[in-house]
Order: sequence, then C-alpha cells, then structure tokens
Amino acid sequence: ETRRPGSTSRPRTLNPAAFVKVLRHPVVGLCVLLTFVLTMSFAMMASTFTLFAEHARGLDAPQVGRMFGVAGIVMILVQGGLIRPLVKRFGESALVPVGIAILAVGLALLPFAPPVGPMVAVFVWIAIGNGISSPSLQALISKGTSPEEQGFVLGTNQSMSALARAIGPTIGGLLYTGMGPSSPFLAASGVLAIAVGLAVVAVRQRTRALADTGS
Repeated sequence: ETRRPGSTSRPRTLNPAAFVKVLRHPVVGLCVLLTFVLTMSFAMMASTFTLFAEHARGLDAPQVGRMFGVAGIVMILVQGGLIRPLVKRFGESALVPVGIAILAVGLALLPFAPPVGPMVAVFVWIAIGNGISSPSLQALISKGTSPEEQGFVLGTNQSMSALARAIGPTIGGLLYTGMGPSSPFLAASGVLAIAVGLAVVAVRQRTRALADTGS
C-alpha cells in the first residue's frame, strides 16, 4: 500500500465494520471469506494433530515434528516453484477450488491413515492442497481490487486470517475433547467440502463483476 508523505499508519485492529465492508465487496468478498474458512480449517488440523498423533497413534514428538517438517518443505516447493507453471497453464480461478478439494480429501483421510508412511503421504497431500489454494486465493484478491482499495482489502484479509488462526484451534480443541480425536479433521474436511462449492461461486462472481466493471 502506498501512503502519502507525512502520513502515519494506523494500528491494525479487528474491526467488524471493516470485515462486513470487505465481505460485501462485489469482486473479492467471497474470496476473502474463503481465505478465512481455509485458514480456520487448516488451523483446526494443525493445532490438534500432535495430540492425535501421540494419543491415538502412539507417535512421539520427534516423529510428529519430522512430519510437519516434511509438510513445510512440500509447501515451500509448491509455492516457490510448482505454483507458477500451474497458474500459467490453468489460472488462479481454476486452482482455488481444486486446491481446496485436495485439502478437504486429505483432512478426511488423515485420521484413518496408519503411521508412519501412509500418514506422511496424507500430510504431503494436505500440504499440496494448501500450497495451491492459499497463494491462488491471495492472487485473486490482489488482482480483483483497485490500487486505491487494495491496502484496505488486503489488510482486512490479513486480520481475518489472524482471527481464523485464533478460532481454529479453539474449535479443534473443543471437538477433540467433546467428540473424539478424529472429529477436528472430519469437521474441517466437511467445511472445506462446502467451501469447494463456494469457491466455484466466488470465482464466477469475481469474473462477472470484473466483466461488468470493464464494460
């Protein structure tokens, strides 16, 4: 975001009015909502997986740490190299629902994957889905806003992502203790399955709004 000389930045706060304004944006409102849902669902998994792996699968902390390390490396490879040719060939609009669907399938499989090899494979699958969907969503939001509103929209989007990272572990923990070790992953998968349909609607809405703006 470009500021006028002499201006000062305002501290970023959780402003409900800003959330509503961005969510009502005709081009990227649903994309911002998808970012919130995607971040919350991933946080539900990440915050409870260590407990699940140790208590339900008998893994120790070093094994869990290595699995997260492998997932991190895969996400770096996807976002640092693979995403560019994928965007060039298919475009962000096509990659968003595909990435979310991959993530949803991975979360659904995770509680049923035996350690260690199959569980690592599912973790890699989840990392691929998140690595495809997250940057593609951010690109759609950035490209769908004008220079004048881009800073506000992207800043609010980041605040909503931070809120999702706080809400996700809370929901995941409540599900884990109240409904069983597998419930956070299955619930997150169900939410993302609905989000796939929402992603298709969001992409169509964005394309239609941009076409109306350009006409």
